[in-house]
Amino acid sequence: MKPRTLINHPPDTAPPEGNRAVIAPIYQTVKFEFDTVSRALEAFRGERPGYFYMRSSNPTTRQLELTLAQLQGRDDCLATASGVNAVAQTLLALTKQGDHVVFFIETYGPTRSIIRKLLARFGVTHTMLSIEDLDGLAQVLAAKPTRLVLFESPTNPMLKIADVERITSLAHQHGALAVMDNTFAGFHQHGEYAVDVFIHSLTKYASGAGDVMGVEPPSLART
Repeated sequence: MKPRTLINHPPDTAPPEGNRAVIAPIYQTVKFEFDTVSRALEAFRGERPGYFYMRSSNPTTRQLELTLAQLQGRDDCLATASGVNAVAQTLLALTKQGDHVVFFIETYGPTRSIIRKLLARFGVTHTMLSIEDLDGLAQVLAAKPTRLVLFESPTNPMLKIADVERITSLAHQHGALAVMDNTFAGFHQHGEYAVDVFIHSLTKYASGAGDVMGVEPPSLART
């Protein structure tokens, strides 16, 4: 083989079966291969685990996702390119034309913009309340079928504290999902509450240095 071929296809030095690294390696490959076509097809159909392209999933990102899910007391997680991307993906995945969502005036500015501008383009209506107006929340939910209630605690940037238990309870009483942006709380054990979806921007308290981003929608991660 020519030198350029040898460089592009170096010898396989993966540890043998039963012998693995104590710390998971950082995978830098663009794509993954399978031993046989049948195994690739099984993975493609979801019949067995496997990875295809780095952009869709890879062992490094998957370890982060599962770690975040465990920290929040949930089954699964989906990492995205940024916190705002996580908010947008969550809302776009969980709503459709004709749906109604509730959020609060104290909510992070870009999140408000996504709901008021982006979702509105697709026929999703909204109601905006104060995070302290729980009586108003109860009235809105009783009067109008609602797909989800999105809230933060503490709020960004005014640091108002939401009544997580009451908000989630009201949402569920009226058949709505409770979606919580848990960014400013870091990994406070809000997982003990019946929140359906958690969102995190990992540049804040989760990282402490502003060098990581991610999201954690648990059981709804594959929506």
